[in-house]
Amino acid sequence: MSLLLYYNEEQYQTADAVKQEIENAEGISIRTEIASFQGFTKAEDYHQKYYLKRFPHAIAHLSSLFTDHQEMVNSTLAARLNGLVKGYGTMEEIKRDLTNWGLTEEEENKVIECINTIRW
Repeated sequence: MSLLLYYNEEQYQTADAVKQEIENAEGISIRTEIASFQGFTKAEDYHQKYYLKRFPHAIAHLSSLFTDHQEMVNSTLAARLNGLVKGYGTMEEIKRDLTNWGLTEEEENKVIECINTIRW
């Protein structure tokens, strides 16, 4: 089941209009629910970084950068790498974006060294 969450009336109106426009143009019924955002509940641990977990070697390397498993799972780096292995983005984009994550130069270099050693 798909779900589209909105924060305000303007977002609801936009989502509903686009949904109806597609339905009319394609002659289909879209079953995506449009609902008010009430908050997120974190998925169970076995769902966290699902695609990245297919690379245990990568998880082992990444773990060296964090104090514990939960810190790694919650990191921007793990989220970006999870997307990467699913086919979203590139390693070059991740390396370039490191400068926006508030890391020191030493930390950035450590991250780059770590991800360069991972065999995908």
